[in-house]
Amino acid sequence: MSARRAPFRPLATGTEKPPKHGAGGMRSMFISMIVLLGIILLWQALTPQASKVEQPAVDVKASARGVINETSWPIRVPNLGPEWRATTARFDKRGGVKTWEVGYVRTDDDSVFVSLAQTGAFGKEKVSDDWEREVTKNGGSNGDITINGTTWHTFIAPEKNPRTALLPATQGPVAVSVTGLGDKKNLLHVAKAWQDAQPAQ
Repeated sequence: MSARRAPFRPLATGTEKPPKHGAGGMRSMFISMIVLLGIILLWQALTPQASKVEQPAVDVKASARGVINETSWPIRVPNLGPEWRATTARFDKRGGVKTWEVGYVRTDDDSVFVSLAQTGAFGKEKVSDDWEREVTKNGGSNGDITINGTTWHTFIAPEKNPRTALLPATQGPVAVSVTGLGDKKNLLHVAKAWQDAQPAQ
């Protein structure tokens, strides 16, 4: 009786294809990236962002005292109220003469800028044409206005965003100009506050 032969089984050749894991791996990676992106966007949304860099406030009274000690000019520091903040103060030449100038912005809108310039260089003499042109930005006369009984000349500068300037019609020992962009009521507020102020000590 002959021996029974074992069934034929082909030998492995090493060419069999491995299980397909690539599609699942790419899908998992894509989902992970979406989740990570969502976390990043959520973190940015919850993190307070600084919308602007705020300029530090300037000590206007200290700056005024320095100018007074140097010149003895009776310059004034107006009280503009909490809606305004001084951002610049300088003592430099404007129109060829030393001028103390302070820049203010509104605390609720820093695009509203008003500059207050004062000089005692002329005494009671009329200001020079160069100084007037400098502080009014070559502004043309735009009529007069009266603030608490004091007449001020108004000027409009020939710019894309014209500046309005105010100069008092009657000059005292200190020549002053109020210049700025935006609504004229802001200039009137600064001019009135300057009138109400006493010479700084």
